[in-house]
This record gives sequence, structure tokens and C-alpha cells, in this order.
Amino acid sequence: MSGVAVAESGLDRSFREFWERHGAVLTTVLSAVLAIAAWQAGARGWSAMEIPLYVAAYGIGGYRKAWEGLQTLIQERDLDVDLLMVIAASGVSAVRPRTVFSLAFATAAIDAMLKRSAVILENSV
Repeated sequence: MSGVAVAESGLDRSFREFWERHGAVLTTVLSAVLAIAAWQAGARGWSAMEIPLYVAAYGIGGYRKAWEGLQTLIQERDLDVDLLMVIAASGVSAVRPRTVFSLAFATAAIDAMLKRSAVILENSV
């Protein structure tokens, strides 16, 4: 194996490790930034920007849970609560995007914090 391939492999591995460790926090923060931008766009009457920003916030904030739910559905043939929540939030967001996003964001943030706390506690034992 050449030196370049080894360097790329190490870089790829380190990115994967970084993403596994911090991906939930990064997607939550990005989703929050997009939601605030969408809220501001709506408050200023820029409806042409409001909806795409909310859609991007939903997509970025919910894709991890949707992916986990789809994997559970395909691999274990079990309907996961994460997938049901994403489907429910997507349906309601068509009716009331601002309300649903704030609830979904709060739930995702709490979930990410609890999982991170569990990992910290597990590593400290």
C-alpha cells in the first residue's frame, strides 16, 4: 500500500471517529441555526426563504433518527419509535412548521445530551 493510501485511510478513520463522537451535536447545532434563520425569515415576511430553511432544518436535524429507524426496520423487522417520531413530526410540520420544529428540536437536544451523559458515565466507571 502506498504512503498516500495509508494517509487517506488514516484521515478517513479519524473523520469517522470524529463524526461518531460529535456528529449528533454538530447536526443539532446546525439544525438550530437553520431553524432560527427560518424563524427570522418568517418574522421579516420572507416566506420564500422561510419554508426551505425549515425543510433544511428538519432534514439535518432528523436524518440520524430516521436512518436509525430505517435500519431497525430493515434489519430487525421492527418499527422503531425513532422512525415513528420522524414520520409524525414530518406530517405535522406540513400543518404547523414552527410549533413542531421547536418540540422536535427540544426532544433531539435532550436526547443528544442524555446519550452523551451516558457515554461519559460509562467511560468514568
